[in-house]
Amino acid sequence: MIWGVRMAFLILIQAICAAATVLIAMLFGRNAALSAALGAAVVLVPNVLFALYLRLNGRPSVMRLFIGEAVKIALILALSAYIWRRMGFEINVFAYATGLIVVIKAHNFGLLWRGK
Repeated sequence: MIWGVRMAFLILIQAICAAATVLIAMLFGRNAALSAALGAAVVLVPNVLFALYLRLNGRPSVMRLFIGEAVKIALILALSAYIWRRMGFEINVFAYATGLIVVIKAHNFGLLWRGK
């Protein structure tokens, strides 16, 4: 049970960091905010799906972890390719990369966990 609570905590931290990044990017215009939101979503959505995959599977397994992580990385790459192909000329590269990197690294705040 504690595993699910910890995963929810990490996803919440990532969502808060994504929102903060988008709010800061709004200072630089609508295009920057949209780019930051897309960069954050490219990582946040696969992480949520990965957490659900781990939560809904029965017993924990190293193989399930590796398969889920591989699918998550492939999904991040596929979503990034889709966004760049579809909206490449409208994307603010710095804001997109900032949103992506902030959400990727936000899991480090999981060290703040003081659960039982």
